[in-house]
Amino acid sequence: MPKESLPEREAERADVYETAGRYLEQLKPLLNEEARALEARGFLVHGDCRIAADRFEPLYSKDEITADAKKASEIEVAFPKDVPEKSIGDLLEVAKTLAINRLWFGRRLVVVRTSKFDDYVNGVDELVLDTKTREPVALVDDTTNVDAKLHELRDKVRRGTQVKYGLRLDAQGAAQKISYARLPILVLELHASEVLALAADLTKGKTSEETRKLGRTVAEHLEQESARLMEIVSPEQRLQYEKLLKIFRELAVL
Repeated sequence: MPKESLPEREAERADVYETAGRYLEQLKPLLNEEARALEARGFLVHGDCRIAADRFEPLYSKDEITADAKKASEIEVAFPKDVPEKSIGDLLEVAKTLAINRLWFGRRLVVVRTSKFDDYVNGVDELVLDTKTREPVALVDDTTNVDAKLHELRDKVRRGTQVKYGLRLDAQGAAQKISYARLPILVLELHASEVLALAADLTKGKTSEETRKLGRTVAEHLEQESARLMEIVSPEQRLQYEKLLKIFRELAVL
């Protein structure tokens, strides 16, 4: 490896993180607009499209909700400060939320970011609901190595993951509060370059051929993940992953 390659790579990474941070700021108005659209459909979300845990009475008591919010806040405060690579992870979450809800799959899927409690405590980034079958799935994001992430989550995959502050679709398509105890979970990996390209399209309000291809790639990836995880879960969970496999197989050809 040439001696100059390491500084060059560090500079390239720094540029990626800076660009990601800039796109995050530019996408805030669009994210807020999407949150208002979701609220109009009955989804309990804040302006950042996170599930509004503070609106989950009477499913939980006010004291329990307050305690969970305090726990999430304590975890957040303990995060390392000024971590530049965090920007690309945050951008992946925001860009994917907007793309699934607005650009991909004929708007068949609805995705909301989880509450900070479920994000930090239960390790789930997004909750995805299929409006056709009403099947739910938890998503965990990754921008590095999906196999490593799956290895880390293997026990959680086998058990099914918890989303305390969840939403489901009823037979009429209305969103209702629910707590999930054994939700199927999938890991979605996008490379930093793909995240930046997607964010660029979103900020410009357009859908390029690259963005359309990325949507098909995402569906194909989640289809493959569903098939792979079917082999390691219980018979009950296997049925859940079979349903997901069918959903993403249909979406991959849109």
